[in-house]
Amino acid sequence: MADEDCSVEWLTSLCNLRVAQGRIPGDWKSSILLPVIKGKGDPMECGSYRAIKLLEHAMKVIERVFK
Repeated sequence: MADEDCSVEWLTSLCNLRVAQGRIPGDWKSSILLPVIKGKGDPMECGSYRAIKLLEHAMKVIERVFK
């Protein structure tokens, strides 16, 4: 539980800092899109895939907090 409390405090201060500064670091904004096959249809067709966006871990947290 102590680690949990520390993590919540750290994430809260990180989010507050980002809001106070009004900007997000550039490397947090970049992401990688990976095509993943849906498991049905022809693998040679583009429609048989969906994209998964890989984000910086800190950005994932920020996105979930501000949703």
